[in-house]
Amino acid sequence: MAKQVIYRLVDDLTGEPIPEGTGESVRFTYGGTNFEIDFSAENAEQFHETLAKYAKAGRKVTGSEPRVPATNRGSDKERLARIRAWAAENGHKVNARGRVAQTIIDSYEAAH
Repeated sequence: MAKQVIYRLVDDLTGEPIPEGTGESVRFTYGGTNFEIDFSAENAEQFHETLAKYAKAGRKVTGSEPRVPATNRGSDKERLARIRAWAAENGHKVNARGRVAQTIIDSYEAAH
């Protein structure tokens, strides 16, 4: 038996579906927490315009925040299973086996 899962990207501000091939997923950090939000093209433009003045006045920071030690996250196998399940439920493309993209892992950690 074949199973087909169809994901529809929805603008997180308006709740409206985003037509395929348009819109944008934006990752950002605010208050020390990482976020990802899906926008229609119009809302993405507004977001970038609003943030641009703050980015221009700010300074770039290099490096990354320390990772949570693996011992605090459960076994890698269990953790990857949770990440894959979360990714599939949240519209990310992830294979059932193999390496999980760092962007997906980062999104998962930001959501939890």
